[in-house]
Amino acid sequence: MLAYLTCLLLLSLAQLLSDFRFSVSAFRGRFCSIMEILELLRDKEESLLRIIHPNVLFLALLTQQDFLNESTEQAIAAERTHFDRNRCLLDWLKQSPREAFDGFLRALRATGQDHVANYIDGTPGNNSPFLHLVMPTFAVGMSL
Repeated sequence: MLAYLTCLLLLSLAQLLSDFRFSVSAFRGRFCSIMEILELLRDKEESLLRIIHPNVLFLALLTQQDFLNESTEQAIAAERTHFDRNRCLLDWLKQSPREAFDGFLRALRATGQDHVANYIDGTPGNNSPFLHLVMPTFAVGMSL
């Protein structure tokens, strides 16, 4: 069973890597300097600590493209809480070159976290940082 799950994970990762776009991203012109990126991350850090999902596939994409090294990937994954993993991830990003920021946004989009990437770079569309929160739904005729 473990071998089957591992195989599925590897196939999923292979599919993500094949879909992952390595071209220059459309937002490249929006942030001219690393200082602007650092300011942006500082301004949005409180929300980002809660909303990024640094799952195995997300971290693997960053490692596969040589933005993260394996020891940093393992350090992030080893953190006990979601908040701590994100803190470690953002600390790494703040110390990384400009290209890592572009790769970070592409990895967010490749792993279904478009709303987070849109929130960071201001892309029109779903960019609410809280899109992932479950909103209550009510059946017709149901009262509170």
